Amino acid sequence: MPKRLILFLIGIIFLFSFSFAQAGIVINEIMYSSNSEDTDWVEIYNEGNSSVLITTMGSSDAWRISTSTSNSPTKFNLNGDDFNISPEEYVILAADKDVFLSKHSGYSGVVVDITASGFNNEEGNIQLWDNNFISISGLHYTSSMGANGDGNTLQKISGSWVGTLPTPGAVNEASASPSPAPETGSSSGSGGSSSSGASQAIPILQKIKTEIKTKTLVFAGVPVIFEGSVRGYSGEPLHSGKFFWNFGDGDSREMNLSFTPEKFTHTYFYPGEYLVSLEYRLNYYSEAPDASDKIILKVVSANLVISKVGDERDFFVEISNNTAYETDLSGWILKSGDKNFIFAKNTILGAKKEIRLSPQITNFSITDKPGLKLLDSQGISVFDYTASLASASIARVQTKAAATTISLANGDASEILEASWANGEEISKEVLTATPILSGYEEGQAGGLPFPIIIFSAFLSFSAGAVYFLRRMTDSRVPGDDFELLDE
Repeated sequence: MPKRLILFLIGIIFLFSFSFAQAGIVINEIMYSSNSEDTDWVEIYNEGNSSVLITTMGSSDAWRISTSTSNSPTKFNLNGDDFNISPEEYVILAADKDVFLSKHSGYSGVVVDITASGFNNEEGNIQLWDNNFISISGLHYTSSMGANGDGNTLQKISGSWVGTLPTPGAVNEASASPSPAPETGSSSGSGGSSSSGASQAIPILQKIKTEIKTKTLVFAGVPVIFEGSVRGYSGEPLHSGKFFWNFGDGDSREMNLSFTPEKFTHTYFYPGEYLVSLEYRLNYYSEAPDASDKIILKVVSANLVISKVGDERDFFVEISNNTAYETDLSGWILKSGDKNFIFAKNTILGAKKEIRLSPQITNFSITDKPGLKLLDSQGISVFDYTASLASASIARVQTKAAATTISLANGDASEILEASWANGEEISKEVLTATPILSGYEEGQAGGLPFPIIIFSAFLSFSAGAVYFLRRMTDSRVPGDDFELLDE
């Protein structure tokens, strides 16, 4: 095997193993609103099966952390030397390493200083960026989620973020904040004493929610607009992570989130019902989705046509909805050459209904008739009026020819031929052949014609052809053949 190929394969294996290794690093706990005794910090955790090398500010491909909701957030460096994080190991990224250790003296794991001075106490977007500048884990938080200066941290428990007592370097556990000690005071009279029990509030586990935004009734061959939205634990919009779409027709799409919701189109080519699903992952490398949504999308044939047009005195345009469903024509276009008429928002055409548009509204005239088309809201042609006229003309010609053939098939062949010869009409050899065969086919049974009918048809065809050619030979005489010259 060539040396270059071996090196190439080694490089591919190295890159893939590295990507899979770092896929397990996640943000597990954050202290975003610390009190005077603590500092802001983030706990990361390796939930994968391999050790991951975390490169720090001394490397050009260092890992970083960002805290703002900006579309291009400032990425803060990790101070100190490079370090490895083993499977199921926790590491603390602290705004002040010394303050953290003084507050959490029982923590014995790795603590890394970050160049950020602290996090926003009201709202933030904590993201961890790997050495490829990819955000591999993140959390969008608001003060309404809890842990706002009360000594608690936000922790990921069973897929949800809750505010509870800090657990740096340990498994996250949902526990209520300590209740204040019962107040004691002097009592008079009987001198009895009383105590008040401390009630523990059970945190409500909020979940991330995602939603598919699109129409549920669309046309085959017409692009459909899709948009996905995702909201965090307090209902706030999320701007990091990734979507995975499955359109139910064999096609799918994966896309990263941005601060501007991204709309896109997908086209279904055949009518039917399709199950569309959307999965959201906060961590780009996570196997299980953090939220999902599904809808049933019905696709029908785009049977909207320009059914009638007026004349030069009143050039109206009539649109017919031949489907069994109401159709929203918002943004649809009537086009002819450089002229466009755009249907207004909320223009609804009922099932099996028509709408007639006046030239006073469309500004079309009889000169616009040849290039008249109906386009959908994406500018895709749904109906071409000129092409439909040409198709209808061809269909009429074919129908007339078929009717003539059927009349020959259903009549007496010899009588029809005699009548045609008497009128001086030409009858092609193909019609002569088809006449008895079609007649026999109409009377025959499914699965083929009976053998006697086939013999009879062949004989009739041969006889009719013979009569025809004999007549042609007889009629080929010239008028002078009827006279005889006598010699005197």
